[in-house]
Amino acid sequence: MNRKEDKKELVKRAQSGDWKSFEELVDIYKDKVYSIALTLTKDRIEAEEVSHLAFLKLWRKIGKFKFKSSFSTWFYRLTHNTFYDYVRKKKRKKKSTVAIDKFYSLKSNSNPYDSVKDEEARELIKKALKEVPEKLRMVVVYYDLQGMSYKEISKVIRRPMGTVKSRLSRGREILKQELGNIMGSQHV
Repeated sequence: MNRKEDKKELVKRAQSGDWKSFEELVDIYKDKVYSIALTLTKDRIEAEEVSHLAFLKLWRKIGKFKFKSSFSTWFYRLTHNTFYDYVRKKKRKKKSTVAIDKFYSLKSNSNPYDSVKDEEARELIKKALKEVPEKLRMVVVYYDLQGMSYKEISKVIRRPMGTVKSRLSRGREILKQELGNIMGSQHV
């Protein structure tokens, strides 16, 4: 049995109420879900909260997964929706919206920016990413940092693949400009 079939079996067992299988799914997806939540919230504490809420929602809704798409894509969409539910709930309670000035958590071993070993350079990338509009930033993060395919991103954000490709291109261009601005301002 291959890894994909193993995950499918875990999902099926979790759907039938097997807590151990659900725990295994949590172990498999916890880092990626947290990373997505951190990208959305830009705050480590809120990212933990959104991650926990996403796993709670997963436990309640896993029976609705019909294997028409990949489980990971379906779950990442659920995480995305959990974030928006979280923001709406915060607004209703008149709390402040998600903080913009928190740093992204970039895994140094799971993305195209692996060659950036210098912590200062990573901080510059984080700072520049914050300046990319959210719709574009999400696609850049999903593709370049999370390693998701165009098709997966298309399903998660519910936009055509052409839109995904366009947003990725525009997001990368803005990221490059912002890095240039940051680098230029540091040498003045």
